[in-house]
Amino acid sequence: VTMGQHWFLDLHVRNNEQSWVEGNLQPLVPMYWPPSLDGKLNAIFFPVPVVQEGSYLFGYGDWETPMLTSTLMCQNWCDSNCHWKTHFWSTMHIYFNSRWKTLKCAGGSGPVGRM
Repeated sequence: VTMGQHWFLDLHVRNNEQSWVEGNLQPLVPMYWPPSLDGKLNAIFFPVPVVQEGSYLFGYGDWETPMLTSTLMCQNWCDSNCHWKTHFWSTMHIYFNSRWKTLKCAGGSGPVGRM
């Protein structure tokens, strides 16, 4: 199951590459379905390289639980070079429709069902 194709942008590197520097990552990630720029904007996603209040495993707050390890955050990319200096990420998704539980990517794997 997937929420849509995540489109990350590194603000300091071009050609769709990543520097893997947390401060270079655009702080708002659009998510499209179907997974192309021709798809509809399905959701937005805020990745924060600092643990936020309430994002611990049994936390109560506005941030999603549990916080992500850097390894889990890397599953948002299809890139074996993914690595971050930070150890944990907090995330928040905002959905623009109620179909996110039924969207599927053909051949997807991992918790985000990437292409």
